[in-house]
Amino acid sequence: MKIRHTFKPPGWIAQNENTTYLQAPWLDSPNLQRLFAVLTARGATARVVGGAVRDALRKIEVKDIDLAINVAPAETISLLEAADITAIPTGIEYGTITAVIEKTPYQITTLRKDVKTFGRKADVEFTEDWIEDAKRRDFTINAIYTDADGKIYDPCGGLEDLEAKRVQFIGAPKERIKEDYLRILRFFRFTGLFIEWSGDGHFDKEGLAACHKYADKLPTLSKERITEEFFKILGSNNSHKLLKEMKPELEEIFSAFYESDFKILSEVERFHSGYDFPCAHLLHLALIAKDSDSIKLLRLSNEQNKKLKLLMDLREEIVDDVWRWLYYYGREITEAILLVNVGNQTITEDEYVDCVAVIEGWERPSFPLKGEDLMDLGIPRGKLLGDILKQTEKWWVLRRFKPNRAECLEQAKAIYKS
Repeated sequence: MKIRHTFKPPGWIAQNENTTYLQAPWLDSPNLQRLFAVLTARGATARVVGGAVRDALRKIEVKDIDLAINVAPAETISLLEAADITAIPTGIEYGTITAVIEKTPYQITTLRKDVKTFGRKADVEFTEDWIEDAKRRDFTINAIYTDADGKIYDPCGGLEDLEAKRVQFIGAPKERIKEDYLRILRFFRFTGLFIEWSGDGHFDKEGLAACHKYADKLPTLSKERITEEFFKILGSNNSHKLLKEMKPELEEIFSAFYESDFKILSEVERFHSGYDFPCAHLLHLALIAKDSDSIKLLRLSNEQNKKLKLLMDLREEIVDDVWRWLYYYGREITEAILLVNVGNQTITEDEYVDCVAVIEGWERPSFPLKGEDLMDLGIPRGKLLGDILKQTEKWWVLRRFKPNRAECLEQAKAIYKS
């Protein structure tokens, strides 16, 4: 991807030698170019907007492609159906139609302005004014558009902020936050994506002050939306630094903390910066909250709650036998607690690396005995049989799964006799 432009002050960029053109493989894909052609067949204008443009300019992977168009939703549907493209009215009250081409979804939303907002909802008015559409968006970096040729349109100065790694609200931060209090968490999340932690001045001061001012409004949002955004914050490589800036917000989300200074979390992130493992956000959460009861505004699935409780129960333990831990707790939990051990310096980094080598080659073995085997020895069904089976299995695990079935039977006999 190449960007041909010298950054200019905010405003629409004219068609001249300083015009910015985005070059990205997804922009040239046959399906997207077909969609552009279909949507503009009767004179409409369509542009990709938001995350796809922002992330392409940052040279990172683009996952979802959203478009804006200057015709009413009914006309969008008509254009798609005339070209035999599936059109799904996924959010038609807000002007959003989902087009599906070869199983790939594209969200297409009519230009609009918010007449009145109600948190996550709003009374909207459709428009043909691209600047009005841009002004209703949250941050300047999310209000950058590109057409089918890659020509960039930047009505709010997002390119300059993108280059400066700066996250700024469009318009007055207090007013934008009052429209939707979830923007408080989105401000921290996006700042975490762009920020460079060397030096001072990481946060937009006016935006940060506005977030703190309205932090007590977070409980008015749904727990599902808060959880979604907060988990993305926890997924940052420097989440501990973000969290330290979020004191008023965290006091709304939690009633008590495991560590007030997030020291272990900071060491975990320092050691494994940039490494993604499956339960990273849950581990980070386990290193923030004092216990499950102290989490006020997050809603977790049963599976997430189960993992979180296990991580909280084990966060002060030491992985003294990596094979035993793998057998009883699995890869995710074992690796997570190993990271905690590195963070609180109960194991060395070299010991961690040695353990990871074991994890990478791990395949869980099957214990060679079942309850029926012990009943064949004359041990009656019941609690005693279960206890003997567990003790034998523990003996087998401590010997790194080497004893065979016959040896395990002999051990079970010895336990029964004793």
